[in-house]
Amino acid sequence: MARAIEEARVLVTRDIGLGNLALRSLEQGVSLGVVLIRLPAEVASKDAAATVEAALLLADLPSDGLGVFAVISLNKVRVRIVVRRTPTD
Repeated sequence: MARAIEEARVLVTRDIGLGNLALRSLEQGVSLGVVLIRLPAEVASKDAAATVEAALLLADLPSDGLGVFAVISLNKVRVRIVVRRTPTD
């Protein structure tokens, strides 16, 4: 997750705990995107990259994916655009 934040990339994970941690970071304004894959192992392992790419296209996400929390499950893709808070002093 630290590398994804450092490089302003989208984090793709099957780990629910990591997904929740990343969502909290997003809510605190960290530049990150998160895709949580909730597919059975036999489905996800066949062609994980194609599965994620197709889901992101279907979800019509922002081009860089930053600020987005998406959950890919067998029957649907749920997307939450997280409004980043402006830091206040």
